[in-house]
Order: sequence, then C-alpha cells, then structure tokens
Amino acid sequence: MIANFACPFCQAMLQMDASHAGAQVRCPACGQAFQLGALPEPEIPTATLVQPKAASPPQQQQHRSQPQPSHPQQPQRPTGRPPQQAHTPHPQARHPGPQRPGQPQYRHPTAEDTAREETKAKLMLAGIVVGAIVLIGVAVHFCIKYVEHVEGEASGLKEMARMDAAREKEAIREELAAQEKAEKAKEAKRTELRNFLSLQFCGGDDTVAGELLTAMEKVYDEAVEAFNSGQLPSDLPGFMEQSLIKKITASPVLRKFFGSRSAEDFAKTFYGSMERRRGNEGQGQTLGLLANYSSMGSGFFVSSDGWLLTNHHVVDNVTEVDIRTASGEILKAHVMKTDPKADLALLKTSGAAPEWLPLSDGQATLGASVFTVGYPRPTLQGVEPKFTDGTVSSLKGARDEASSYQISVPVQPGNSGGALVHLQSGWVIGVVRSAFDPSEAQNVNYAVKSTVARALIESTTAAKALLKVPVPANPADASTTIEKVKSATVLVLIPR
Repeated sequence: MIANFACPFCQAMLQMDASHAGAQVRCPACGQAFQLGALPEPEIPTATLVQPKAASPPQQQQHRSQPQPSHPQQPQRPTGRPPQQAHTPHPQARHPGPQRPGQPQYRHPTAEDTAREETKAKLMLAGIVVGAIVLIGVAVHFCIKYVEHVEGEASGLKEMARMDAAREKEAIREELAAQEKAEKAKEAKRTELRNFLSLQFCGGDDTVAGELLTAMEKVYDEAVEAFNSGQLPSDLPGFMEQSLIKKITASPVLRKFFGSRSAEDFAKTFYGSMERRRGNEGQGQTLGLLANYSSMGSGFFVSSDGWLLTNHHVVDNVTEVDIRTASGEILKAHVMKTDPKADLALLKTSGAAPEWLPLSDGQATLGASVFTVGYPRPTLQGVEPKFTDGTVSSLKGARDEASSYQISVPVQPGNSGGALVHLQSGWVIGVVRSAFDPSEAQNVNYAVKSTVARALIESTTAAKALLKVPVPANPADASTTIEKVKSATVLVLIPR
C-alpha cells in the first residue's frame, strides 16, 4: 500500500510503500536521510505525485503538469530500499531545509542590499578621491619646497655674485686709489726735484728745470734697462754723462738755455760724485766694483758651513758666482743644484757663514708681519743692504699658485733671492722671487715658500743633514733679529 508523508527537513510531499515504515529513507528533494515512522492511511490511494516546491526544467515541468490517471495503482512489493522518485519541494514550504553540501544558495538582492552596495561604492569612490587629493597635495607641497629651494640657491648665487662684484669693484677702487696716490706721490717727488734743479742749476726757470728733469729721467731708465739686460757698462758715470749730453743737445729748450755754456761740464758736475767714489772700496760702497759683473741678486746662508739659497734666475746658465757678504768680503760660490720650476738655487762656498737663518717647515698665517734684507738696484742704490717690511697678503701666489706667498714687502730688481723672514720668530718662511709691474699693480710681490726650499735641500744628498742642525734661540728684540738677517744676507754677483 502506498502512503503519503512530508519530508521533516524540506517539507516536500513524498510517497512510499507503507511496508517501509520504521526504515531509514532519503528525501530525493533535499538529500537528507531520516527514519520513517508509522505511516497514515492514505485518503486517496491513487495519488502518486504532488506539485514541486521549485520550478523544474520546462520539459519535466510540462511532463509533470500532465494529469495523472485516476485509476488506483497496484500496490508494489517492497524491494529493501525506498523508491528513487524525483519530485520538487512543496511550494507552500516557508522554511526550506539546509543546503546540500557544495551547492551555493542563491538569494535575490533586495532594495536594502542594493542601497548598501551603492553606499559602499560611494564610500570607496570618496576614499579614492580623498587619497588622490592628499597625494596631489603632498606632490604640490614638495614641488613648492623644491622650487623654493632652487630659488633660494639661485638667490644665494645671485647674492654671492653681487658680493663678489662688490668686492671686485672695491678692489678696483682701492687699486685705482693706490695708483692715484702713487701718481700723486711721484708727481710730488718730481715737483720737488724740478724745484731743486730750478733753484740750483736753472736760475729759477721751472720750464727749463722740467725739461732737464725729463732728460735725466730718460738717462735713469736707460741705465736700468742696461742693468736688466746684463749690458751695464763698466764706466757707469761716464755712460750717464754721455747720455745726458745727447739729450740736452737734442732738446731745443735746453740747447737754448745752455747756449755757450758746456752741457758736458754740467753733466760732469751733476754725475761727478759717482766718479769720485770710484776706488773707495773700504766698506764695499764702490760702484766701480759692479762694472765687472753682468747681473746681481741677493742670497742668504742656511748653514754655518757655507750653504746658501737664492733664485734660479739669478744664477741661470752659470756654475760659479761671486758672493759679497755684508762686511764686504768677496767669496767664490758653486751652484750645487737648481730647481727652475720653483725658481730656487742651492749654492756652496768654502768659507764659514757669519750668520745663518733656519728654514720654517710650517705655513705662514695671513697678515703675518714679515721683512727682507737685500740689494735692490745696487748699481743705482749702492751695495749697502736694504731693509723693507710688510705683511703676507695671500697664502698663494699669482693665479693661486700654491708654492708661493703674495707679500706687500716692497722689492725691486736685486732683491731676488733674499730671505723673507717672519718678524716675530726670526725664521725664514720664503725666498723673495719677483715683483709685479707697478703700472699693473701696486706693491704686489711674491716669495717661494720655505717648504719648497726645504724640499730642494732634502733632495741634495750633501746638504740634507743641515735641516737637522739644532736651531739657536731667536733674539729677543726685532732689531737684533734684523741685524742677524743682515749678516746672513749676501750680494750674488754674476761675472761677465
């Protein structure tokens, strides 16, 4: 007998032979297994299928929607398992059973779900917009900072350029002022000499005195040029007298002034004192002595046993020179080693040094007080040592040359090779080297650093030991230091 019952899980209406009461059965709709209890008697034994819970495929639905035959079915004998009859859940089931494992459950979205998803999308979009705005703000901030940094650097460079230009203008102004001052001093000195000539030789005629002074200045320039070129004549007074006579004769103003008077007598009168000093060699003050030499310079002792330093250009192309000490003694000295690039030369004489000067192995400070003793223009200024002082103007030389100092110590031709001495310590910090043309720069001179001179001595095997000689204490007062430097300085004479 066939009985109708509902699945306790999905409420689908099922049919089964009543003989299976109390057995385990499985619902074909939801797949759940349950124990079948006592089955009620069917009211309509002929019913075999009920309306499914969910829509079925069109063919099955159409097949199942066909009316069932009204005649009763014959009872079937039990086979030991429930019949595998397909059917669908009851459409009136309000609480469907649990989902089959692995089978997704689909639910149609409601209006609330749609609104919630739209809200999420809007919030996500708003977050993206806010993030983009923040990133753009950060980028703009860094761009502004970078622009400010670049503008700051540009402003700093402009300010540095402005300051450099201002310093350059100030330096030019100071240089022009110094040149103007030098020109005024030169003009004042020239006026003084013209007035002297006017009163002493020209009878108060300033025009004639000015013309005569111009001629004498030309004579002086010719003597300097002859000295610098190594062509200084042995009879210097006679050379200057003949040159002045030629210039007096060539000038209409001077020729008219002298008239019948002898220009030769005037020249001999003016330069006669130089001739009269010829032969007076008691203290080495004679100029006649210098006529035997083609060029001259300064030097100084760096050891007690006769080692000396001077410039390379002073002893260029010679192997032996004469040196004249401050006391007037003349000695022979051999050129032992030279450094043309550094413009240094190391000499050696057999005589003992009256004094010697230690070489500093350190760096001078900017603005340090320094001095030199040398023999500037000995043919014109004499052979008595000359003292000049100043300061270290720069720790580098021309075009920032690292091996030299720029100094304000006045130097002239003949000072080359002299010692540049630190006034406070008495140590040599450099070797006087060269001077700028006064027409280009006032009081701009250079000296080779003592460290370069020490390197030259260190490279000379016979002389390197003198760098290890103990240095005596420096004199307490400046005047004693200057006197010591004077005694250690020599006049370097290059024979013709």
